[in-house]
Amino acid sequence: MNYLQGIVYFDISVMVFMLVLAYLSGKLGEALKIPPYYKILYGTAFMVFFASFLESFAHVTDYPLIIRISLILRVLAGFIACGIVLRYWVWVFNEFFKH
Repeated sequence: MNYLQGIVYFDISVMVFMLVLAYLSGKLGEALKIPPYYKILYGTAFMVFFASFLESFAHVTDYPLIIRISLILRVLAGFIACGIVLRYWVWVFNEFFKH
């Protein structure tokens, strides 16, 4: 049960982080005239929520395939979120490495 609590807390923190990045990327996108790719971050936050739901459901039913599906959803959401965030925030890395 402690394992499941840790996963749920981690998922909640990742969802909040994705929502904050979506909000900040939306404001930055308006200023830089970037298309609204940040809306995909809301979808990735939902993917993590759904993966957390599947994980808790898998522990009730003891079905190991669901755990793998939830892990794949988390990894996929992370890769998608990294790609979207880099689209908006790559200029920070460019400025950092100029000096």
